[in-house]
Amino acid sequence: MRNLVEEFRLLFIDWISGFNPKHYIVDNWGLFKPPGISPDHIQSDDELDFLDEDE
Repeated sequence: MRNLVEEFRLLFIDWISGFNPKHYIVDNWGLFKPPGISPDHIQSDDELDFLDEDE
């Protein structure tokens, strides 16, 4: 089980390293927000405009 968790951890790190740091949604765990965004940050609608973009 430990080996599988470690394998997943490495894949997860690789996956999130490809995220655009300007395109974030504040999450309760603090995993997906860029450095400098406080845990109690209230996200405004204009910060979420990227959700409407086609990639």
